[in-house]
Amino acid sequence: MNGSKYTIMFIIFTLLFVGGFLFILNKIGMLSTDIQNLKLQLDISKSQVVPEPASTSTPVGESATSTSQNNEGVSVKIPTAILFETDSSPVLSPQTTLSITVQDALRNIDGTFTVDIKVFTSNASGYSAINPKDIFQVISFEGGNIEAEEVHGQFDSMPPKSATIGSLVFKTDPQNTNIILQVGKASQATFYEFNFAKKTYRETTVG
Repeated sequence: MNGSKYTIMFIIFTLLFVGGFLFILNKIGMLSTDIQNLKLQLDISKSQVVPEPASTSTPVGESATSTSQNNEGVSVKIPTAILFETDSSPVLSPQTTLSITVQDALRNIDGTFTVDIKVFTSNASGYSAINPKDIFQVISFEGGNIEAEEVHGQFDSMPPKSATIGSLVFKTDPQNTNIILQVGKASQATFYEFNFAKKTYRETTVG
């Protein structure tokens, strides 16, 4: 009888111990997830800070033509605070919602237009993927949008709860200092006009 009593007590204590251990593991897992989410939010906040462009002035006696030639002879970078969400590619399942920031846009003298992006997978439970060419395009009013000629970055297999950086490179008319970038898939697209002569950008409409 005493043996059965001790056995029951042993089983009860064992269950309590196991239950407590699992409870602690669950709390640790939740805390780890919260810390990762906080880090990603801080990264997003940092990427949204847009420094003011340096003011330029034309020295006395220098012609406007000379200033224009100097501006055209260098690359121009515009920091941005563009942030949006989109669904991941069905290539990897389960699909998830991704947060994407456009960190800056750069135009070279030869018309090369580069967009630097960062993709956050804070909501993902497994590896996810996107095709940046489906999300970013340059609007062409001569018929047919311009797709990126190059994509840099590992966007076809992104680990969960992480951030992946990369860039897209477009070829545009070297004479055109205004570029309209389509952000998001066609049905949910937003458009931004970059004015590289004034070093500004703004949301705009097309059509």
